[in-house]
Amino acid sequence: MIRSLHSISPALIGAMLVLLTIYYQAVYQGVRAHETVFAVQLSPDRSLLARASARDLSLFDPREGRLQRVLGGMASRIAFSRDSTLLASSPWGGVVQIWET
Repeated sequence: MIRSLHSISPALIGAMLVLLTIYYQAVYQGVRAHETVFAVQLSPDRSLLARASARDLSLFDPREGRLQRVLGGMASRIAFSRDSTLLASSPWGGVVQIWET
């Protein structure tokens, strides 16, 4: 349990702020397009950010916040492989799809 902000390293605070910024950029793009965002996940190597929405499954560059690719249709659950080369997605109760990233 963290008792004060002084016990958190500045590097950890910086990393947390970067991740929050990336997350909100992806969600904001979905809100701006009037779509429901179900999941956002950063790849283990931090090179990609996946966003699953009611409209599509999209990959973003987390450093720039720009859309890189649209992989497919609606997804509600997503997960990257440990080496960040694959992304699994599934709609509500649907079939799991595997995408090369």
